[in-house]
Amino acid sequence: MTERFESIFEFKIRLLRPRPEKGEEINWVLKSLGVDDIGIKIYNLLMNKEGLTTDEILSEIGEEEDKVLSALDMLYSIGVVEKLGSAYFVEHNLSDALRTKTLKILSKILNELSKIASRAINR
Repeated sequence: MTERFESIFEFKIRLLRPRPEKGEEINWVLKSLGVDDIGIKIYNLLMNKEGLTTDEILSEIGEEEDKVLSALDMLYSIGVVEKLGSAYFVEHNLSDALRTKTLKILSKILNELSKIASRAINR
């Protein structure tokens, strides 16, 4: 049986236990958002750079291109990494990015789901 619907965006939000030790907060928050180890490596790399292209990121972390592209897409989609031209960069600290960009993305998705659910109620 073929699936009728196609997933265009997906990520998990989890509250992990135990809480992170000092110095591990960024990794813990990203892991809570479903970011994999490659994504966490990329985020930490970008935090210390002005901006890097995909090729530069590939050269720095030494992972397969498709995995790096997937991780970059995830980081960009949840709003913690920005892209301008071919460069990826961290514009806001993680806390601010979550409060502004990620929350806005989640709100938009939940509002869309709510509109669709309300159509079923109003039949």
